[in-house]
Amino acid sequence: MQTEEGMTIVPDIQVQPDGRMTFTHNGQEFTANTETLEINGQTIRFKDTDGKTWVWDGEKLVKIYTKEELFSMTNDEKMNVAPKLEAHEKWRATGEYVLYTNQSGEVMKAFDLTIGEYRDIPDYPVTKPENFRNSEISVEELFNGDYFLWLQKQAKTLSCDSDMRTDIPMAIFRGAITPNPDTAPNFTNGGEFFIRDHTTAFTRFILEDGTEIHYAVMPIFMCNLNDKTDLFPIITVFSSFNPNTNRTQSEDNALYMADVMPRWLNDMKTTPIAPSATMTYAVREGIVDPLVSKTFESPQINWELRIQRFMAGDWSALSEPNMVFLNDITTSRAHKFE
Repeated sequence: MQTEEGMTIVPDIQVQPDGRMTFTHNGQEFTANTETLEINGQTIRFKDTDGKTWVWDGEKLVKIYTKEELFSMTNDEKMNVAPKLEAHEKWRATGEYVLYTNQSGEVMKAFDLTIGEYRDIPDYPVTKPENFRNSEISVEELFNGDYFLWLQKQAKTLSCDSDMRTDIPMAIFRGAITPNPDTAPNFTNGGEFFIRDHTTAFTRFILEDGTEIHYAVMPIFMCNLNDKTDLFPIITVFSSFNPNTNRTQSEDNALYMADVMPRWLNDMKTTPIAPSATMTYAVREGIVDPLVSKTFESPQINWELRIQRFMAGDWSALSEPNMVFLNDITTSRAHKFE
């Protein structure tokens, strides 16, 4: 953007003889609605005559997309419409974000297609399962993209074993998605096409009546079955929520959280993912979890289709910034999760 004699000049925008402001984007010409023009420092924001919002940040003209528009776009389409970033390469689109790697291959930036701005990716500690309480994050961070984008940054540094198995289909067992239990044991000698113990965290959810629910945050990194270095993070949580008992919730928090990690690490080889917010475990069967239910609030997502894609090996279907899923940690029939 240039300034001449008090006027702001944007190279991509032309003023026509009839006074219209026009611009070209991806070979298509648009007309700006000058009544919507907003200038804030180096940033110019306006709508075109079709009602679509555009932002000029001093270097580039970018179309702003609604979340409804993004739901109908493929990840490749999102990559194509995101701007180039000097000294960076576009790496992956997920949800409303396009991620960029620097010249060292590290994921360093995310472009938000809903606001037309870059955002830095926050840092969190890599926390082993036995110390999950040492890394407390807020529910907001679970759903606003902060923690998820950091997991994407972690995913770029990980790789599955070269002997990972690609012959085990996904199945639904006990109401959760897991590698086919009918062929268990599947991973007693390695071969996992996922990494489930790279990092963990802890969060708490407060109900309207002040009751505090505890969660172990247990991300799974699913490996592209055709590329062991291409991993997709899925955020899962184990919930202590149990209104069906006579115990206080604080007692439930202690009961369920005290041994969840040892059971998961020692008795199980996988992390089953529940495809809804409704619990399936034992005395809590049929209960809707208050935190995870936030995942399923969007009416635009076709969850049946997403589950089908995931079951077919498209891990990106459940790997997005505002998705958090229940997992199923059990001691009974744990051999089925080997």
